[in-house]
Amino acid sequence: MKTKRIYSTLAAVLLAMCLKMWAVEVSVTAGGLSGAVTDKTITDLRVKGEIDVRDLSFIAEELPSLRTLDLSSASVKAYSEGEAYFAGQTKFEANALPEYCFLGKKYETVVLPSALECIGTGAFAGCRALKQVVFPAALSEIGDYSFNSCDALVDVVIPASVKEIGTGAFSRCAGLKSADMRALTAECVFEADIFSNCAALEKAVLSENMSSVPAGMFACCHSLSAVELKGNASLESIGEEAFVSTALTSFDFASFTGLKVIGRWAFAGVRFEEVVLPESVRSVGEGAFFYNDALKGITLSENLTEISDFVLAGCSELTGNVKVSYNVNTIGRYAFSDTNMTSIYIGSLKYAGDRAFENNTALGEISIEAKEAPELGEDVFYGMDQPNVRLNVVAEGVSSYKAAEQWKEFNIVGDLSTLENVITSCDIKAYFTGKVLNVVSSETIEMVNVHEPGGVLLIASRPDAMSAAIDMSQMSGNLYIVTIKSSNQLKTVKLLRK
Repeated sequence: MKTKRIYSTLAAVLLAMCLKMWAVEVSVTAGGLSGAVTDKTITDLRVKGEIDVRDLSFIAEELPSLRTLDLSSASVKAYSEGEAYFAGQTKFEANALPEYCFLGKKYETVVLPSALECIGTGAFAGCRALKQVVFPAALSEIGDYSFNSCDALVDVVIPASVKEIGTGAFSRCAGLKSADMRALTAECVFEADIFSNCAALEKAVLSENMSSVPAGMFACCHSLSAVELKGNASLESIGEEAFVSTALTSFDFASFTGLKVIGRWAFAGVRFEEVVLPESVRSVGEGAFFYNDALKGITLSENLTEISDFVLAGCSELTGNVKVSYNVNTIGRYAFSDTNMTSIYIGSLKYAGDRAFENNTALGEISIEAKEAPELGEDVFYGMDQPNVRLNVVAEGVSSYKAAEQWKEFNIVGDLSTLENVITSCDIKAYFTGKVLNVVSSETIEMVNVHEPGGVLLIASRPDAMSAAIDMSQMSGNLYIVTIKSSNQLKTVKLLRK
């Protein structure tokens, strides 16, 4: 009999403990939550009815054991009675969570009000135990650093209703593995560093409606190896440091036919093996592909006018031939330093910056069309065995290069072709038959670009075959700059159509 009483007592204690763990569900009017919740040790709270900042303050300050908060059936009302809450704020809008309202709390699951429109700055920042947050369909704004350092978050799915994501909104979430933004519309505004320093982030799905990847969006996401973003003409720019120090190994630049700008250090430290930029690209910022030590080949846009500082510095696997657009006037400081390219073709260059070709010890040939030796910064060719590097220039430019400091150290040869009726180079042949440009190669022809002498791109063809016949009947001129890229060769000359 005594044993039964002991068991009964233990059962009652356990039941009481379980009841405390069970959800407390209350229906309230604005400002009344403190009177409706009498047990401040509860771990699970579901609120129905109307609440305002007074109730949010009660939840944040008076319920230290709370782990699950369900506000899906609650609506947040405006409040401005002069009292200060949450870092001294005195005015609170309807359908919005105030700034810093749940800063550093130990919540594990949060279901937000169904009519909620705005999550304020830092609202859940430092909630390191937060595993799940359910965003409502009405949500339009996610504030700056609102979920910064929510280390237990694993997945984030942002609804189509969101029109603004603030600076660093999900930055430094150490456990975050995936982020899905595919539903977002073209109206959504993205601020900088949204997912920066999320070290475990492996996959991100971006909206095909994005016109820009903002600065630092995935900076230092060291595990990020997959980014889904369908190629289209919508994407116009990739911001500075957008993908710096990620684990990306490829990015289909060529599919983004409207891409114009790649920002400073945007892909520094990634490990692409090949980069083919679309002809729409007008600007590639400083250090954009800095120390991409897996990069073996790059096709630069013919519409670039400048090669920026450090843009390919440290790309030690970059070998073979590199073609610099006929429109490029300036090559920046350290632009090609520490690469292993064996030859480079340069059009109408006017200036090369300090140590632009530093330690290019594999470089055996430079071809440059400029008749006057371009001006140079300091030690442009530092570390190179210049007397054993062939410098191909046009015949009328030989004297200029032989008289110019730094240039004169090369083995200068004045036999660069400036006008040809037929290209026959290595295993590539190109010639006109009437108004058709014929290209034949023993290797797959990857690219044929045709420019006017002034640099305007007329035709960009990707034959992906060993021969191509390109219709030039709509072109009125007779002189063209033709660039042909096969699997292992690159040739650019001026070609005359008779």
